[in-house]
Amino acid sequence: ARSVANIRDKLSAYGNLTQSILGIDSQDTSAKTSNAFHTNDVYASTYVTGSVVSAVNTQFETKTEALQAADVILEQLDAVVEWRDSNYESLEQIDTGESYQKLQQSVALCAGFLVEISFSLKQERRIILNRARTIIDLSAELYGEVDAQLDFLINTNNLSGSEILELPKGREIVYYI
Repeated sequence: ARSVANIRDKLSAYGNLTQSILGIDSQDTSAKTSNAFHTNDVYASTYVTGSVVSAVNTQFETKTEALQAADVILEQLDAVVEWRDSNYESLEQIDTGESYQKLQQSVALCAGFLVEISFSLKQERRIILNRARTIIDLSAELYGEVDAQLDFLINTNNLSGSEILELPKGREIVYYI
């Protein structure tokens, strides 16, 4: 969770791990046993917690990134809660809510933190090019500099090889201020 990897990749990995647990059919005999369910519950909760730790240890550059991370983590929690509830019901057990409360609290604090910092991050803007442009002059116009922002402009717009040479008229460009 504290690695330097891209936050999208980390959240995607934790999401895949969570889905591997949630994908266990509640009618399956391995999921029907109380011990198997509770073991899987610990793993699923840990994966959501890993997403939380990843998000709070990431230096977000844009408002969009921070808000998307919050959405992903909230969706992971919702999926885990739905899975837990259906398994508690199928096992005819009562959930005291103690572990859920701690997990929900950490996710809520993380989401709140991400929303709060999003107000201080770069905001997304979009333009449609009215003529063919090079990324060099566009970067200079949008950001006031070329060298420091060129890779950022290429990556945030997923520019192809030909678009790096010349951006066609009518191309939508995302930039951040």
